[in-house]
Amino acid sequence: MGGVSALLVLLITSALCAPISPITTLSWTSDRHNAESIRAGQYGSLYGDPLTSFRLVDPEDGAVRMLPIEVRFRISARNTEEYEAYYADASFCVELNGLWKKCKAPGGPPIIFQLLPEGNYTTVAYITDKSGKARYHTTEGVTFTVLDSSAFNQRFGELAERSRTEQHFPKDIHLLQWAEQEQQVEIEDKVDDNIVLPRSRGSQSSSPMLVVGVKTAVVTNFSRRQAIRDTWANPATLPHDVKVLFLGCEPNLTEFKNERDRRRVLQAITKERAGYRDLLTEELECTDTYRGLADKVKSFMHLAAAEFPHARFITIADDDIYLKIDQLAENLRKTTRPWLYFGEVWAEMFANRQRPIRDNESQYHLPNDQYPMRELIPYVVGPHVVVSMEGVRFISNNYWRLRSMNGLDDVSLGFWLRITQMDAQHAPEFSSGSARSTGTSSATGASATASTPSRGIDTCIRSQT
Repeated sequence: MGGVSALLVLLITSALCAPISPITTLSWTSDRHNAESIRAGQYGSLYGDPLTSFRLVDPEDGAVRMLPIEVRFRISARNTEEYEAYYADASFCVELNGLWKKCKAPGGPPIIFQLLPEGNYTTVAYITDKSGKARYHTTEGVTFTVLDSSAFNQRFGELAERSRTEQHFPKDIHLLQWAEQEQQVEIEDKVDDNIVLPRSRGSQSSSPMLVVGVKTAVVTNFSRRQAIRDTWANPATLPHDVKVLFLGCEPNLTEFKNERDRRRVLQAITKERAGYRDLLTEELECTDTYRGLADKVKSFMHLAAAEFPHARFITIADDDIYLKIDQLAENLRKTTRPWLYFGEVWAEMFANRQRPIRDNESQYHLPNDQYPMRELIPYVVGPHVVVSMEGVRFISNNYWRLRSMNGLDDVSLGFWLRITQMDAQHAPEFSSGSARSTGTSSATGASATASTPSRGIDTCIRSQT
């Protein structure tokens, strides 16, 4: 049925319901006088330093990357409020080879190195005061290599091919290649508009408990859809009460300059929809672009509320992850609490509130006129989010009133649900920020993360009641 990408299962770390095992050796300062200069507010004087762990998580040790390099670290603290008060005037710095240094305020924009020579680097992160002279909680060094784009893509392709061969996966193919090979899918002259969603609501007993919407680029990400269809969403093993749909939009055909090529692509999409009956395109009111992601999610929830009124949960997922759907479904069946919105919440994982990025060159730019507040409300970040139907129905009922936050679907969703008092809850089994692929992935460039929902999710949910 097409090519299967090698989806690499990564390590998942617990950050809320289980203690974190430190990856690096922490360097704790003994200079208590200097530490006082970081303190602010009553928490520092009453309880001392609330930080319990500080470590680099990206790039991981031994990684091979191309520019730009975004450096991430994980902070654990006894309490978010204590941490924010204690480190209000601190700076978090990253140093490469003792030569390049960048710092940020707590909750500030990510630290990104745009221009670096090719070569090997050792990076450390540390906390400093206003003077920038003292260092606290310096992490152990992490080494990584920077390659130019051509060398990186060559290495990445070789690793992907080796992984594909070792795991006996067929090669990835493009949508047009598949359409030419797949002769058994016949397209009638008059295509049924309801081919993916037949107009039948069904009974409550036949309705799926969980509907998964996988965000995908219709034209370019066919091989990722095939990987999902042949692995975690394979109909032969998919739980009976789970429905998986791919969330496209009106196809983006800007790269095709002549009418013949555009027709071929549209015919291939029609064939895919007819063959698999799981790809939404014109059913959703959105454009198939990055800035259209928030509208894509909103439109899907509007559709899901109408088409699956008896479902209990909606999951939104990226098309470059491996989702352990059986475990997720098992735990959601046991959950009785309504008004749930959970996944990976960086405000909990990294113990600070994020600030909107105002740099209009950034992919994550959030203009002041769309979001004037200085801090982002806690929200579930990108790869996967679970929302109970109470929240889905709210979004559906207010479909025309809700506005996108510059296309940032995760920020937008968190803001919309906050209106209903649905706070983002961190489920550590959804954490992907601490582990990333170092080269074994699909030939399509998918950075495969693994979501491993287990009984810990139910524990997290119940512990908040």
